[in-house]
Amino acid sequence: MTTAPSTRFLGWRMVALAFLGTNLALGLTFGTYGPFVASLSSEFDASRSLLSGGLALVVTFMGLLAPVVGRAITRWSIRRVVSLGLGFLASMLILVSLAGSAWQFVALFGLLGGIAAACLVIVPPTTLVNNWFIAQRGKATGIVMIPFLVMATPPIAAAAITAFGWRPTAIGLAVVVLVALPLTRLIVDRPADVGQAPLGGETAAASGDVSSAQGTDGGGALLRAPAFWSTTYCGGIVAGTGVTISTHLVPFATGAGLSLQSAAFLLTVMGGAGMAGGVLFGLLADRLGGARTLAIMCLALALLWPALLAGTSYAGLVLVAAGFGLCVSAVIPVVATLLGNLHGSRSFARVMGLYSLAAMPFGLLMPVAAGWLFDRTGTYRTVFLGFALLFGAAVALCLYLDRVEAVRRRTKPAVAPA
Repeated sequence: MTTAPSTRFLGWRMVALAFLGTNLALGLTFGTYGPFVASLSSEFDASRSLLSGGLALVVTFMGLLAPVVGRAITRWSIRRVVSLGLGFLASMLILVSLAGSAWQFVALFGLLGGIAAACLVIVPPTTLVNNWFIAQRGKATGIVMIPFLVMATPPIAAAAITAFGWRPTAIGLAVVVLVALPLTRLIVDRPADVGQAPLGGETAAASGDVSSAQGTDGGGALLRAPAFWSTTYCGGIVAGTGVTISTHLVPFATGAGLSLQSAAFLLTVMGGAGMAGGVLFGLLADRLGGARTLAIMCLALALLWPALLAGTSYAGLVLVAAGFGLCVSAVIPVVATLLGNLHGSRSFARVMGLYSLAAMPFGLLMPVAAGWLFDRTGTYRTVFLGFALLFGAAVALCLYLDRVEAVRRRTKPAVAPA
């Protein structure tokens, strides 16, 4: 529904709202799960293997439902999908507080938390940014994806659980979500709905770079497009690296002789660097394009994986961990910028949803493959060198994507995507 024109550009307000929704979803799932598990394991005498399934279910449902969310955005609105996501998030927290067993907690957390994350993370916020920004798209997406609450909620949740118990803490977190729910009324799906244009839209139209502003719809050809699958491979292995390094860095470091505390601090360094990575690489994507920026990330990761084997000092490992954090945290802003440039705004939600589903196996399989190779060889050397080769291939694909992206940014919307 179109409302009266507004004189003040509202795009940055959309960035703030997208940041809030994304962080509530990630912070109240990934950020709180660890403190909850510590209490559940003692109360229910549950195995860690059972309790570890909650976040795996969240990731799985988030990926599986991404295409559905993309279609829902097209048929309904971003505002409605985000509202639905916050409703599922609050419902999850209320219902897990009533769980009578560990498996009930895991099932409710994984299913409802996964639905909430699908409605709040990746597809809706990146689509909202893509609608409002042509210029500074990477910067805006990078701001949205800063994982602030993922770092802030664990100590807050732990303190609340210690003081009040895990059930009242879950209820309290649900209240926080419900308080934030009315803010979704401020979401405006597209600038045209309030008589505005996307940031940079006038410049794009004047220069003939209108494909990003208006968009092209590749229809059924999308899944046959080499550019889509090249983007999926390159973005997927970067995202898979985030899960893999988070799983294996501490065992690798302790196996190299570091104490558990020193090894765990490397993950803290990764998280801190990740706070800046999305914005920094997002700004770079605005200047160089999504494909070139993705190539830089893949090249850096091709060097960072074998750098772990170089026998560096602890300070060197800290720098390597920071490098991983900078790169893996930026994958969504950079990929969203690239897909926006390749496909425009009209089909972006559908494209991003299909990308999220197609890239999901990398996050599930890469850490498992790393563990299997380590079990077979007794060392991480094959794992790290093998991943370096994967990223070498990704750099070559990014060079192809750079040529396609350059053509798309100069092509009018009537031209069908490859």
